[in-house]
Amino acid sequence: ALSSESTSSLMMSYGKRLLLSDDIFDVEKELNKLSSLTLDEVNQVAKERFNSSIMATSIVGKGVKPLR
Repeated sequence: ALSSESTSSLMMSYGKRLLLSDDIFDVEKELNKLSSLTLDEVNQVAKERFNSSIMATSIVGKGVKPLR
């Protein structure tokens, strides 16, 4: 995901983070945090953040099967 960002947008993001939180973005530290997540932790956050009763899904293409 970081590789798809332009250098200038990354620098703007890092600068905003530094100004707003007085924290310097450390790529290795953030990657280590992500790597330490468990599937259970990810599933718990997904359950807390996504309400399937109000979600909408759209799929476009040939031979698309209906979702259930």
